[in-house]
Amino acid sequence: MAPDSDVVLMFNEKNNATLFDCWTIKHKQPPQDVELTNEKGRKGTVDWNLTYGKEISGVTTFEFNRKLNTTDPFDRIIDPTAKTQVIWSYNIDTKPQKTDSGYQFQQHDDMNNIELVLGG
Repeated sequence: MAPDSDVVLMFNEKNNATLFDCWTIKHKQPPQDVELTNEKGRKGTVDWNLTYGKEISGVTTFEFNRKLNTTDPFDRIIDPTAKTQVIWSYNIDTKPQKTDSGYQFQQHDDMNNIELVLGG
């Protein structure tokens, strides 16, 4: 993953959905925001809210949200009037493997429609 990217990692195991709020530093598994401190001593926070996560008949659905500006030093501001790049991938396995450097996902490249809804 590209450095300085705001990343949300989600997985679902036995209908127990989990979300990690992460920030990339290098081209490797990103650490969670709460594990990071910026040069001014501010720690990252968990700002994404997982409101729904289920797998039904082989279809996994996640619903999640966050503020457009979280003030977290490890979150990018989302400007609703600008184009926002979304990079995503999925994993056939339900749970990432824990390693010494974080979590390892078996990545699969795909292209599909992704709908982002601006809530009020």
